[in-house]
Amino acid sequence: MVTFTGRARRYNVKNIVSKQAIRISCASNAWMLQWTVPGVWKGKKGEVYVAVRGENLAAGKPALSSGTYNLETKKGYYAPAINGENISTDEYTWHKLGEFEFSEPQYVWLAPVQQRTGDQSSIWVDRMIIIMKD
Repeated sequence: MVTFTGRARRYNVKNIVSKQAIRISCASNAWMLQWTVPGVWKGKKGEVYVAVRGENLAAGKPALSSGTYNLETKKGYYAPAINGENISTDEYTWHKLGEFEFSEPQYVWLAPVQQRTGDQSSIWVDRMIIIMKD
């Protein structure tokens, strides 16, 4: 169990995993999931976390990449990738993707990293949360 604190609130993330996940295939390195940053977040910072589990991921090799991309400036930030051995096959585990400064128009995105040609590796994404910084 991981507990985050912020703005006088505590988040016990074990209790907020919905188990209604999205499966993303590791058959390619395509940008698979994204969401638009709300305009009211412009100039603010936040920590982004994702709850995932995996299937057939290679140990010692990146499995999930993430970052932000600004549509206007065409610039992005790549967070360090999460290696396959750090993603549980049995249960959803939380991983910090990074701390980002948000802008507009901007996406936060996730992309699998191709494991092996023709394999059946996949990552199940339960949810993402952002804890805004003061």
